[in-house]
Amino acid sequence: MRFQWLGATSFALELGRFRLLGDPLLLDAGTTGPIPGREEEPDRLLVSRCPPLHRDGAGARRTDRSTPVIAPPAFLATLAAMRFEDIVGLGWWSEVRLAREGESLSITAVPTRRRPGASGDSNGYVLEHSVGDSVYAAYWTGDTAWFDAITEIRDFVVDADLLVLEAPGEDPFRVVAAFAPAVVIAIPRAEADPAVRDELARWQLRLRQSGYAGEIVVPEPGVVVER
Repeated sequence: MRFQWLGATSFALELGRFRLLGDPLLLDAGTTGPIPGREEEPDRLLVSRCPPLHRDGAGARRTDRSTPVIAPPAFLATLAAMRFEDIVGLGWWSEVRLAREGESLSITAVPTRRRPGASGDSNGYVLEHSVGDSVYAAYWTGDTAWFDAITEIRDFVVDADLLVLEAPGEDPFRVVAAFAPAVVIAIPRAEADPAVRDELARWQLRLRQSGYAGEIVVPEPGVVVER
């Protein structure tokens, strides 16, 4: 697993031979398109949500429109208007499978419930990378508050190796407790705000005090995390 936070809620994730960009359209600045430090283009762009505020941001302008996109069905027309050429609208519990050189990647869209004040539809994604009998499972929550369907997602994933979420907050805390993954990557919602960093430090301490024994990673923009 290779993870690189690009800023905002955008990130690059590599699982084996597969390369993904998460929410590149939400970047207001920075690099999208080729994954930083890699010559190859990403295999897929994964869009969790596409609010109007960000549709003409730097991320949208700098993303290669030929890269295949997976997004909530509600955004098909928006992405087509942005001239993306290969778009799949993936509804909740629907799946896309990729295969390459003895490896496979399953991408399943899962339910979300937007936080108060958020607008528009959104997806979370469960990613399962398989090589032979070995499976690595990741759950990217997207923009969600805690709700009953998260227990269904937990039962679907069973053993989560990686959990990627936006933190801090009470809802992300409950998600970590429910999944007990090997690694949590907690993306700050406002990376430039020292108050958010302080709150995130307290959130990590509380998580440890709750008995969570896995690894907690708070990424810095552009820094690569490999496990």
